[in-house]
Amino acid sequence: MVRFRDMTADEFTAYRAWMLEDYAGNIARNRRIALDDARSSSEEQITELLPDGHKTPGHRFFVLLADGASEPVGYLWCHVEPDKKRAFVYDIVIHEPCRRRGYGRSALLQLEPLLTARGIERLGLHVFGDNHRAQALYQKLGYRITGISMQKELPVPEGTEQSQAVEPPE
Repeated sequence: MVRFRDMTADEFTAYRAWMLEDYAGNIARNRRIALDDARSSSEEQITELLPDGHKTPGHRFFVLLADGASEPVGYLWCHVEPDKKRAFVYDIVIHEPCRRRGYGRSALLQLEPLLTARGIERLGLHVFGDNHRAQALYQKLGYRITGISMQKELPVPEGTEQSQAVEPPE
């Protein structure tokens, strides 16, 4: 249903800009922090993960194309660690008008034999807590939950600025 093509340098530049903002929005929404703080966090994390951009060793960036089409339906970013026999999907995105057509499912299913041919035995990914559609898809495809991060918002004591450091109790 979809086919993979390596991302060009220009496509990566556009994808990175889009992905940084999208990731920042997810961080801000799910962690309930200011968007500017989330943008800083997004930039810091992606820069650390990809010091050489799309040429960072072990990382692959694909354009997803529907069969017979030349325009992308989405993108997939995967990190492969052959020595540890594992891979991790950092990002899979299907463009809004192309969603709910099976492209994400198809891409993930087609990725599996590409990885197993390289000796990969485990494929992981992360999904934000508010992305229920993706969670349902991943579970249908056989992914299992390996951990859950949780957060609780604590009230700020009256007369205390939220940005002040609070000493832990002794």
